[in-house]
Amino acid sequence: IPDKKFAIEYNGLWWHCDDPRLNEKNPKRALREKTLLCKEKEVSLMHIFSDEWRERKDICQSMILHRIGLSPNKIFARNCSVEEIKDKNIIRDFFDENHISASGDVNRCRTCFVLKYEGELISAISLRVPFQKAKWGNSIEIARFASKKYCSVAGALGKLLHNGILTWCKENNFDNILTYSDLRFGTGNGYLANGFEFVGTTEPDYWYTDWYRRYHRFAFRAKNGKPEAEVASEAGVVKIWGCGSNIFKLKVLHA
Repeated sequence: IPDKKFAIEYNGLWWHCDDPRLNEKNPKRALREKTLLCKEKEVSLMHIFSDEWRERKDICQSMILHRIGLSPNKIFARNCSVEEIKDKNIIRDFFDENHISASGDVNRCRTCFVLKYEGELISAISLRVPFQKAKWGNSIEIARFASKKYCSVAGALGKLLHNGILTWCKENNFDNILTYSDLRFGTGNGYLANGFEFVGTTEPDYWYTDWYRRYHRFAFRAKNGKPEAEVASEAGVVKIWGCGSNIFKLKVLHA
């Protein structure tokens, strides 16, 4: 979409997997390189895998509309109320319905803060202890952040931070808030605008695929003396690479 400086690539799982039969050149970095080449032309590139379009098309469409400023429902966070929700079923249902990666392991979440507009839940952030706890120290991580499909909630992140999350972090003695922004969908500029510091960029992430859908890499961990590659090969799956993520951190100021 030239006038929006925005591009979309639809990534079929067969054509983008790490399969030697395809003879792709450096598949690990292919999506990252395309993203960077577009950035050099001041174009923002979104990557959508074919299983996402098939199984979560409405969320993909909602994300695209948001990125080009055409969300049909626009709400200001200042008109919303903030609530803390610990009910895992409510958290799971909201993210399953509205997040491109679904709810994930909700049982690892410590809590969730939401925005409500006229009594309806329209935006949510869930928090968990990082997987790499030793690396990140006394930090809490944003596990999921999403707004209701086809809704653009201006100021949602700032409202949730300053009217709930930061206070909760102080009360629970967390020193930092950590988050990852998937480069397939954006660079995370919204975090910078809300006081987060850019920490770095991860290596490209990966899943395994049977060419119909993708599976989390943890499903093929090394076991019974077999390395991950052998477990995956025996299962008939191959790697498929993403773009990696930008990492941001916000220091929690204690009194």
